[in-house]
Formats: sequence, C-alpha cells, structure tokens
Amino acid sequence: MAGAFKDQSGSVFGTERPVTGWVGPNGFDEDHPMLVVTIDENQESHLYLVDLVNGRAVLTEVTVIFPADEARRLRCLNGICALSSFGSAFGFGNVVFFQWDGQRSITPIQGLSQRTIGVGLIEAGAGRVYVGTTSFNDDSYTVFEIGTDGTFIDSWFNPVPVGCIGPGHIIFRSVLEVLLSCNTSGNVVSSRPFDGG
Repeated sequence: MAGAFKDQSGSVFGTERPVTGWVGPNGFDEDHPMLVVTIDENQESHLYLVDLVNGRAVLTEVTVIFPADEARRLRCLNGICALSSFGSAFGFGNVVFFQWDGQRSITPIQGLSQRTIGVGLIEAGAGRVYVGTTSFNDDSYTVFEIGTDGTFIDSWFNPVPVGCIGPGHIIFRSVLEVLLSCNTSGNVVSSRPFDGG
C-alpha cells in the first residue's frame, strides 16, 4: 500500500553540505528514492528527493515544502512526514507537515511556527499518526494527531515536566508516553501527553 511504510531515518553530517536528516521507505536503491534535508553555507534549509540512477544519486529539490533555517529532523511514518527547523538566531523556526507516498508524490499539509529540534512519530491506530514536537523557547511540547488523509484531528499542548529546561528531542515510548531530552538542564524526562503532561 502506497505510503504505508515505516521509515528508516537518520542524521549525517558531510563535509560539503551537512545532511541533517533523511528518510527512505525501504533503503536506498533504484526502486526506492529518499528524502534528504540539507543546510547550506548560509544556514538555509533545502529538501531534496534523491533517486539512484545508474549508481549515482540524482537530487531534485522539493519546492512545495518550505523549511525554515537550520533544519534539524526529518521523520515519516505511514506517509505522514514532519520536518523540524530550529530557525535563525532570531528564533524563527518551524515544523512542516506533508504527505509522501514513498516515491514521487509530496503534498504539503501545514506549517507550524515553532522553534524546535525534535520530532517523534508513532502509530495511533487505524492509519493515524501521533507527531510529537518540542518547543525550545517556551519549555513545552505538542502532540498532533494526523489522519491518513493528512487532516489534523486533534492536538495536545503540554509544558515539560518540572526540572526540564530547553527541550530538544522527543520520542514516543508508547502511544501514552514520551521521553524528552532537556538540553539546558541536561536531563531526560518522561511525560504523558494525554494526561496533561
């Protein structure tokens, strides 16, 4: 089924152009393209669809998605993708949501103004996806529920637990619990987003 893949993802830094995130449905070969987000020398972010043609990577810039400066994480699950950008020193970051069928079709869903590093995804059942994002500037995190057609169903905004300052990364431990790394305070905390944090 198109778009029903579980992504393989990671972060790599190269010497010519830092690659801050990549996703691919089944590895990288001539039948399976990848999405790659990079940062150029001006800290501007670019999203590329990468195809392998005759053993060489061919990049096509995705022009329907507009990440902010300093892109950080790119994650996809069940065809729903989230791309986080920390933004410039002025704090203008964003999270961009879009649909990707694992091949050539990329459809924007929505952008959210939020200076964030971390993005975590987990299946919510019936093809829906929970997307967790952190907000570094106001010590909070948000979980969005997104349907199979890309519609936003619900969202839950929470302050981070006491003792966590400057949340960075977020992962789902289960559909009911997230783990947050706290960059400024230097610890990791657990939170239950649907119980008010």
